[in-house]
Amino acid sequence: MSEVYDNYSIFAPEGKVRSFSSVENTVSLGNICLGIVSKDYGIIIGYMGEDNGLQYLSPKIHRITNNSIFSFAGITNDGLEIVNYLLHKSVEEDVGRDRELDPMCVFDDYSFSAAEKGVFVSKRLCGAGGMLLSWYNNNIYLVEISPLGVIRRMKASAMGHRSQSAKTILQKSVEEINSMDLKELIHLGVDSIKNTNVKDVHEHNLDVWVVDKNGGRKIDVEELKNILK
Repeated sequence: MSEVYDNYSIFAPEGKVRSFSSVENTVSLGNICLGIVSKDYGIIIGYMGEDNGLQYLSPKIHRITNNSIFSFAGITNDGLEIVNYLLHKSVEEDVGRDRELDPMCVFDDYSFSAAEKGVFVSKRLCGAGGMLLSWYNNNIYLVEISPLGVIRRMKASAMGHRSQSAKTILQKSVEEINSMDLKELIHLGVDSIKNTNVKDVHEHNLDVWVVDKNGGRKIDVEELKNILK
């Protein structure tokens, strides 16, 4: 039986639909990003790639609101499309409804659109997945969105190249994560990235942001250097 049936993509008895497998592979080729949430802090760490001295490294993390940040792995243009969607939604919620961005509901429209693309062969699937970290309603939320529009609230997550190797380290510490302070969370995140066999990890090629009750902020190079000592 074929992996593609006329105008509709459905699961074949032999396994996954070819386009679904392809988009999963696309996300797995991007530079890794990971998020971790404890009782008091949430962090996202993005690996910006090797510094060859010829280019400026592109940041992996994008501020959406004062209390929300987002990172993605996969095709850059598709990831930036999600960023633009979130920015539009944040303005819509703030100006139109005078309320904060709900991290569990904000992806509803995008999720429907992404799922629809998975049904029709004529529509190209989104080639990026991401994670939104937010302080909302006195809680920290880490919400993962897959290329197919599946939404999950996570304690910790990783996306991108060899992300399963990073998840292995995160899973070993899952019982201790909730009580970790900011420094411990960052060390756990960096150790998880190192486990993906990245050649060189240092303060200049890591993009690190933290979200807590005071909002979201970037950890600058000097502060990160001191933490990693």
